[in-house]
Amino acid sequence: MRNYRAIQSLCRHSSLRLATLASVLLLSACQPSPEERLAAANQYMATGDYPAAIIEVKNALQADPDNAAARALLAEASYRVADFETATDEYRRALAGDESIDNYLGLGRSLLRSGNAVEAFDSVHEHLPDSSDDERVHVLMGEIYSALGNYANAQAAFQRAVDIEPASVGGLVGMAVVTGAQGDTAQARSLLIKATEADPSAARAWTVLGNFERVAGNLDAATAAYKKAVALDSPALPVSERFEARAALITTAIETRDLELAEGELALLQALLPGHPTLNYLRGQLAFVQGDADTAASEMQKYLSRVPNDARAQAVMGAISYSQNHFSQAEMYLQQARLGNAGESGNRAVNRLLAETRLRLNRPDDALAILSDSNASEIDDPALLGLLGRAEFSAGNRATAMEYFEQGRQAAPDDLAINLMYAVALLTEGRNDDAVEVLESLPPAADDTLHRRSMLLIAAQVRASDLTAARATADELIATNPEDAAAHAVVG
Repeated sequence: MRNYRAIQSLCRHSSLRLATLASVLLLSACQPSPEERLAAANQYMATGDYPAAIIEVKNALQADPDNAAARALLAEASYRVADFETATDEYRRALAGDESIDNYLGLGRSLLRSGNAVEAFDSVHEHLPDSSDDERVHVLMGEIYSALGNYANAQAAFQRAVDIEPASVGGLVGMAVVTGAQGDTAQARSLLIKATEADPSAARAWTVLGNFERVAGNLDAATAAYKKAVALDSPALPVSERFEARAALITTAIETRDLELAEGELALLQALLPGHPTLNYLRGQLAFVQGDADTAASEMQKYLSRVPNDARAQAVMGAISYSQNHFSQAEMYLQQARLGNAGESGNRAVNRLLAETRLRLNRPDDALAILSDSNASEIDDPALLGLLGRAEFSAGNRATAMEYFEQGRQAAPDDLAINLMYAVALLTEGRNDDAVEVLESLPPAADDTLHRRSMLLIAAQVRASDLTAARATADELIATNPEDAAAHAVVG
């Protein structure tokens, strides 16, 4: 009886194991093969569903980890979702089994986009011969040379790409970037327009054209170019290109104070790469122009914690700190931005704000040191002349300061700011009648400027002992600013 039960138990366990084995075999038979998974991944790639393609390729690689084609496909899908580190690793693994031009091009692109131009050159240069008739080879080498600052070789490489394929968008855009970097912005713009004409669907060409228009100060033209790039947005485009175009449009929208457009585009941008540090930068910029300095500072600090050497972000953080009256902190950020490279126009703005900050810190000599490169005889910018005048005045150089103020008024006779600065200097010098004459000659202005002009004029008229005129100006000030406590105090 005992033996019978043992046999019965053995049979029962054997049947269970057989059933389990059968289930496993049946389940395995239902799983797609590596080839089928790769075919599905390629279909996902064609429709721009790169995350789904990555899943399929990774499943295929579990069964066949040495499949070079699968490694290359995983690398390309990773590149297209802006995961450049994974793309670089996978292209290297793909090259172990397939040293094709496509894989070397992919490796070079991935290294370049992750900021490793030297490594990109070392890794691919000897495998991409100058004699190649593949236009893509010369575009990539041109981009690498350009990133390394070797503009002569970059120009030659891009020209070779255009010689092979006259409608090469990569070649034309690359030549434009190099030409612009060498100072010929007119030729650069012409090349970019040619690129957009060669392929109107090339979103990157429109984005770079927008960049050139923005640097030139043509913000309306820049916005139009960025909008065309964004309109070409498609899941089939690499995420980095889609992100770049929309981020550029947001930046220009902020600069032109089209805050509704900026907010809408920022919401769309966050869906592309939710954790990208540029989002902190853009959120900080937007909050700053909306008057929310605390949020702006928080977002910009998060950005700088991840991208600490960005001169433009340091400049913005300096401006935020200045607006909060944190002048020592503002000076620190602005000095860092000055040592970096915020672009030509950015550097001018940084120098001026740094000089303003040092004036607020009661260090006029240090402010003048920042502005020492200015050739006073050639300056026709009333804002800069006013800043120089204020710095010289605070440093005790009254005569030089008055020359700057007068030069600024000659450059822009109707500029209210320079006239108000001049009037303050005249009052400080005791030239009350001259101050009254300057202030009374000012044209109608916005409420805030009119308010400051009226305040100064009352002070000048009182000092000039013309109390009747002072009362008349005070009555006018009260009539236009009935709720202003400061106006009532001045009148009192």
